[in-house]
Amino acid sequence: MTATLPDESELPPLRPPSADNGLVGVFRRRYLLKLLVRREISARYQGSFLGLLWSYINPLSQFFIYYAVVGLIFNLHDNIPNFAIHLYAGLTLVHFFTETFGRAPARSCATVLSS
Repeated sequence: MTATLPDESELPPLRPPSADNGLVGVFRRRYLLKLLVRREISARYQGSFLGLLWSYINPLSQFFIYYAVVGLIFNLHDNIPNFAIHLYAGLTLVHFFTETFGRAPARSCATVLSS
């Protein structure tokens, strides 16, 4: 069974980006965003023993390991004021970019070329 593509005359016209397609549009369709976030979270932690709790345990364990190794073993926590806050801020930034680019939908070259 093959899917047929609709004729270009049947498709709605393309609209340029505007205020109603930006954050205002996201806010208007927040129910859709809510559904997408729920689906992503349930799919991500579906087979996990700890489930959603794992998203809190992983960064906390990473923070304590970095604090023990860099702060206590290398003895850097004495030289840097508010070492734990700096470490937490750095880990938060790195974790944000890692999750953002690691979980972004990626298409293979074959999929893009065949489209």
